[in-house]
Order: sequence, then structure tokens, then C-alpha cells
Amino acid sequence: MTTSDAITTSNTTPRLLLAISRGVDRGIEALWLIAIVAVPLLFVDRDFIWSEAIIAYFEVPKIALLRILTASILVLWLIQWGLTSRVACYGVNQDSNKGPNADSPSASPLARGWTAFRGWLAQRPANWLVLAVGFYGFSTLISTVLSSSFSVSLWGEVPGQDSFASYTIVAYLIIFAAIASRLRTMPQLGRLLGAIIMMGILISGYAVLQHYGYDFLEALEDSGGGRSRVTATVGNAVFAGALMLLTTATSLVLATVTLAAALRSGTAGDRNQAWKLWLLLMVFWIGVISVQLLGLIFTFSRGSWIGTLTSFTAFLTLAAIFVGWRYSGQAALLLGIAGGLILGVLQPTVIVTIFGGTAQFWVFMSVFTVSILGGIALIWRYAVVISDRWSKLSQAVPILQHETLIKSVAALGIALALMVVLVGVQSRISTGAGDGTAGAGDGTAGEVQQRFASISGQVRSGSFANRGPIWRGSWDLARNHPWYSFDELSFSWLRPVIGYGPDLFRYTFLLVSQPVDFNRIPLEPDHAHNYFIHQGVEQGLLGLVSSLGLFLTVFAVGGYQLIWQGRQLTPLHKLLLAGLVAILAGRFLEQMVGLTRVSDLTIFWVLLAVFVALPAAINSPAPTVPDPPAAPARVPRGRSRNRRAATASPSGPAVDWRLFLRMSIVAWALGGIIAVTWVKTINYPRAAMAAAEAVRLFQQGRDYSGALFAMDRAITLGPDVAIYHDGKAAIYTAYLQNDRVARDPECSLELQDVPYDNCLIQKNYFSSLASVEHRPLSWRSRLGLANASLALGLDEQAIRLYTESTEMIPSSWPLRNRLAEAYITIDRPDLALGVLEDSLQITEGFPVASDTAFTMHQSIKRKLEESGWTPPIP
Repeated sequence: MTTSDAITTSNTTPRLLLAISRGVDRGIEALWLIAIVAVPLLFVDRDFIWSEAIIAYFEVPKIALLRILTASILVLWLIQWGLTSRVACYGVNQDSNKGPNADSPSASPLARGWTAFRGWLAQRPANWLVLAVGFYGFSTLISTVLSSSFSVSLWGEVPGQDSFASYTIVAYLIIFAAIASRLRTMPQLGRLLGAIIMMGILISGYAVLQHYGYDFLEALEDSGGGRSRVTATVGNAVFAGALMLLTTATSLVLATVTLAAALRSGTAGDRNQAWKLWLLLMVFWIGVISVQLLGLIFTFSRGSWIGTLTSFTAFLTLAAIFVGWRYSGQAALLLGIAGGLILGVLQPTVIVTIFGGTAQFWVFMSVFTVSILGGIALIWRYAVVISDRWSKLSQAVPILQHETLIKSVAALGIALALMVVLVGVQSRISTGAGDGTAGAGDGTAGEVQQRFASISGQVRSGSFANRGPIWRGSWDLARNHPWYSFDELSFSWLRPVIGYGPDLFRYTFLLVSQPVDFNRIPLEPDHAHNYFIHQGVEQGLLGLVSSLGLFLTVFAVGGYQLIWQGRQLTPLHKLLLAGLVAILAGRFLEQMVGLTRVSDLTIFWVLLAVFVALPAAINSPAPTVPDPPAAPARVPRGRSRNRRAATASPSGPAVDWRLFLRMSIVAWALGGIIAVTWVKTINYPRAAMAAAEAVRLFQQGRDYSGALFAMDRAITLGPDVAIYHDGKAAIYTAYLQNDRVARDPECSLELQDVPYDNCLIQKNYFSSLASVEHRPLSWRSRLGLANASLALGLDEQAIRLYTESTEMIPSSWPLRNRLAEAYITIDRPDLALGVLEDSLQITEGFPVASDTAFTMHQSIKRKLEESGWTPPIP
């Protein structure tokens, strides 16, 4: 790709500017390809990083990588803008966006702007999605600026972790803008889709290995439902299912495109060769889709299952109606064969009876390996013929140019071969590696059937796996907007429109959370388990409309192009368009009950950008490099015919002040981007590594001083991460409780005649106070400060903090019991009695949960009666 406009000044070489612009284009494309592949795959050892989330070793590196890559894209973009007169248009005539009267001198600026805007919308239907994305960004901006907690909405509930904070949303929007504006050729689209499929194969292949007990990277997490639910490299089964939905559906779309093109590439005289190429591709795609479907099944995520089936059904239907039954039939045949292979893997009753519980895994690996070897044999036997056929196929489908898919096939084959070798080696060195797992034998098929059968029951009961109470509480939040009595909710009248603010769902939901289990502990979700309800709580009506608008715009624009513009589109265009609509339809349904995180959100925004760029990529001709203007001929000094004219010429070139101004703006912008990225992105993984070192030293039980030093470094790097202050307070508490360790060096000096224990209590208090300052809406931070205040003798402050903690979770009986204990500590048992009665009302009918409160209540009441106290008359 090239930039159509370049500044030609006496100080700047046009050829150099064009080379820089092309380099920037390639760099930006490389960055978004890295984001597609690396963000879902990246994680570190669980002991290498320590933060608040259990899966922080997944979230922190993924978020850091995403933000670094998007910052790099923005830096390159700014450099290109600074060196060129305007943003590259890649062959698109910018004047075509103007309406017929846009340049009329009699029209007002507002009228000219409106006319230009209408012309831009009319130019391409996909521009409506750009408008919807802009409205989504506007909703996020307004909700952040007017948030109940600006810092949380801007940087996140826990800075550096995965969240819905504005900083993270801006990263997604940068990826969207980069791809939507710069994806202009079919080879680019081929590389992008190939990256998605390659990543999907690696994610799903590792998920299959996890299911059969070969978790050699030790990335399996218990995310509900036991460890039989695979989590791949994203840390949660629901997150993994949402990601595999997108990659599997994308694989089916690209498989249909290549299979159809393979048949069209042959002529009347060599149809047999075309069919051989078609068969080779069919074998490859059966393996690719089978692995991804198996990984998806082993997540046991029902929402992702339904979403994937919806995507498949929608694509087959749209392809049959708008493209042709031949295309839909090939996709259906591919799915049918892959489904039969998967069924044989899940329920090989006879083989399991003969060979044991792990046979179904080896059946699958054997069939798949034979398929790969058979494909390699065909390639070797018909190398010359296939090469010729492939060149014709590449001409028929430009998406296959530059041998993109061949390289992807080779890489995937190597990855799968390594997977087989690793499994074989581990099975040799491990005893019973696959025995006893939940995925063995017919148990897997039975569990799959049970999960499917439970869907209708969950729907009829309205529970949706405990999602019902979350949705009802979210509706209460959206309708009534409760808030803490000790704090004032700003712009309360505007909250139905703008919501509480991004990433504030957890804090606000606790105000309406109700106990659901036998322990009567309130739910504490950080997501509504419905993307649109979540957006409605955090960003109000604006957020709900803008998030729905992303999907509805795709459906409306896609339907308009297929129905009213179908005759003008090529079969390839219609197939890809139908595929994108189908993928996002499955995503829409899955998000009704699912969760969304950085891995699947990255791919989601990439696919939205592909939808916008698809018409230009298919219809635009290959970009051409404009010839730079010829440099003026140099006249030798000794041969000048007019010495007086040569002497009168200026001594130096004129200064390009426009270029100087642009580069000044770029320099300031780059400085700000680098500073923000370093402080708010790079420092958080460094802080998490220092905190992990502190935790290791602390757990060893000997080097508390080293743990304090490491935790102080974590606080220096991430001062707004409250859990690091809580960790420091916990170390001081351990000093108080453990006399066998060496004393704290600072407190042992007893400066200003402060006793050692009092010094530790004071340090504990100040660490807890810092935690509350950085996270004022967290009940845990407030409870820690209340405990420190009580230990320091600040009784009134401690009671106030305990009371505020109970107000933050009104239905929590353990917090009420703690408040009652505090009243007893300060010798106010009469006040403790009323608090315990409230606690007993919460746990009424649940003896396991109410034993402690009931025992305390009876003991206090008996002591008060012995002292002559009588309860007040209500």
C-alpha cells in the first residue's frame, strides 16, 4: 500500500517519504496481525505475576500487550500524518464524499458539512457501521467524564487487569480504525483471516490436550463446573468458548470460499485435477474445523455452543439464498464429515471397551494424523499439477495470493505434528496420564448430552445458571440507581441515560445483591453475564443503544447489500459478507448469556473492521506507486551563463512551516502516548512481578523484610493498585502475630519512643488508608481500614468504617457480625444486639450460616439480662 499524497518541499525527498509511508503501512499491518495471534495466546506462569484476579497471569500480560500494540499503531499513524499532507486515502477519491452542493459558496458551513456527511454515508453502506462505532465511542466518553468514579472508569477497577475501562476500549477502537481504514487489498484480508484461523487452531488444539490430561503448560483453571471444562490460554471456559465461536465460524467461511474457488479454477480439460485440489482442501478443512469444534465442545459453555450453531445455520441459509446451493452444500458437507468425526471421538463405545478409557483420544489423533499425512502425500505426488492449479486458484480468489494459505497450512501442520509428538512423549513418561479424567470414554458424550438437555430447563426456570438473579438486580440498578448513603451520587437525575460509569458494575451490583446459596453469601459478579444489560448498567441508555447498534447496523447493512445490491456483488463478496453477518449473529446470541474479555473482544473488533473494509478490499484495484516528481536538473557552477542570476539566488531553502507545525504536534503527541503507555501499561506487569516476589518471600515465612521491600517496589510501580497496599498491611499484621521472625528494621528502632507493636499497627493503618484512597468504593479496602483503626484505638472511626462496609453490601451477614464484634470490643453490647438481629433475619432458615450470629446473640443477650438491661420498647 502506498500513500497517494506526499509533501514535496525543497527539504524533503518525495521518494523517501513514499518509502517511509509504505514502511508505516506494513508496520501497522504487522502490529494488528500480532495482536490477533498473540493477545489470545499470551500468558505467563501463575507464580510470575500477582494481582487481585486469580487469573491475573492471563489478564495482565494480555492487556499490556494489547495496549502496547495499539499505542505503537497510533505512534506510526501520527508519524505518517506528520510526514504527509493528509492521511493516506489508498486510491479512494476523497472528493467523492462531497455532495453536489458541498462547495457552493452560498451554502453555510453547517449546510456544507451536513451535505458532505450525507454524501459520505451514501458512498458506502458500511460507513453506517463506522457511524455506529463512533456513537459507541461517544457513549463511552460521556459516561466516563460524568462517571461516579472517574479514575475507575478511566483506568479500570484494578488498573492493569482486564476490564471495561475507557483506556481499554480506546485500544479496541484504535485496532478497529487501523484495519477499517488500511485494509484495502485481498492479500491483506487473506493474511488477517489466516491469522485468526491459525490462532484458533492453536487455542482449540491446546484445549483438546487439556481435556485429555495433557496440560503441559499448566494453564487449566477451575472456572465453574470442575476442571473438566477446558480454559485453553484465556483462563476461563466461558471466555474460551466465546473466542472459539469466532474462530470456528471464520474457518467455515474461508473453507467455503476456497472449496468453491478450487472447483471454479479448473477448465473443461482438467476437471479431474480441480477435483483433486478440492479433495485436498476438504481434508485440510475437515481437520481444522474438527479440532476447533472439539475444543469448543470441551469448554462445556452452552452459550457458545448455541452461538456457534446459530452462526453455522445462518451462514448455510444466507449462502444458499444469496449465493447458491452449491456453496451452501459444500459447507454442509464439510460440517457433516467433521461432525461425524467428532461423534466418533466422543462416543467410540466398542473401541473404549476393548482398549480402555483413553482410546477415543488416540482414535481422533490417529484419524487426524492420517488425514494430514494423506494430504502431504497428495501434495508430494501431484506437486507440479497442484502448483499449477494453485496459481489459477490464486488468480480466481486473490485472498490466496502470495502463498498466504500455503504458509498457514504448513505452520498448522507443524503445530499439529508437535502436538502429537508431545502427547506421545508425555504418555510414555507419565503413568495413567489420561486415566480418570472427566473426558474419558462415554462420560464426555454423556456430559455433553446433559449440558444440552439442561438448556431448556434453565430457560423454563428463569435461572439461566444463576444469571436470573444477576439480571433482576441489574434491572433494579438501571431503574432505581441506588447509591451509598455516606456518599453523594453526582448527576443522579442523569444516571438513567449515562449509567454509573465504565467498569463500575461490581461495586454497584453489591447494593442490590441477594444471597443465593446455602451459606447466604451475596453474589459479587463483575459482569452481568449479558453484554447489553452490562452496558445498560455501566453506561445507561446511551450504552445500551450504542452496543445494540453495533450488531443491528451489521445486520441491517449486510441485509441491504445482499438483498438490494446482490446482483452487483461477486460470489466471493457475497460469501464473505454472508459469513461476517452469520458470525456476528452467533456472537450476538452468545452474548445474551456470556462473558466477554480481551481475547474475544480483540477478534470481535477485528471482524467489525473487516466488515467495513470488505467492499474496498474486493472492489478496489491493486494500489499503484505514483512516480515521484523529477528533481530539477542541476547546473554545474562553472557553466552558468548568468552569474548575476546565480549570485542573486537565495542562500538556502525556504522553511516549510506547515511541516514544522505538524511535526511539533506529532512530537508532543508521541511524548504523551509514550508516557501514558509506560506509566499506565508497562509498569503494571512490572509491579505484578514485584508483588509476586513479595508473596513468595512472605509464604516462605522467613524473609518478611525482603517481602516488604518487594511490595514497596510494586507500590512504586503501581501506586493505584489497592491490593498491593493491602498486601503490605498483611505483612505488618504478620509481624505482629509472629514473634519468631526477625523484627521490622524501621519499627525496631523505636523512633520517637513509639513501641515496636504500636509502630507496626500504625504502619498497618497507613497502608490500609492508602488502599481506601486508591479504591474508595471497595468494601474490602474499607473493612481492612476499619480493622486497622480498631487496633489503633480509633473506635469512632472504626465503627463508622464498619457501618459503611455493611451499607456497601446490605445483604452480607458476615459484615454485620463483624460490626457486632466491633461493638463488643468497645464495650457496647447493646448496639451489637440489634446488629446481630439484622444478621439473623438475613440467615433465617439457613442454620449453617446463622450459627455464629445466633450464638453471639444469645451470649450477649444473656450477659445483658444478668446486668439488669432491658430491651427498649419499639
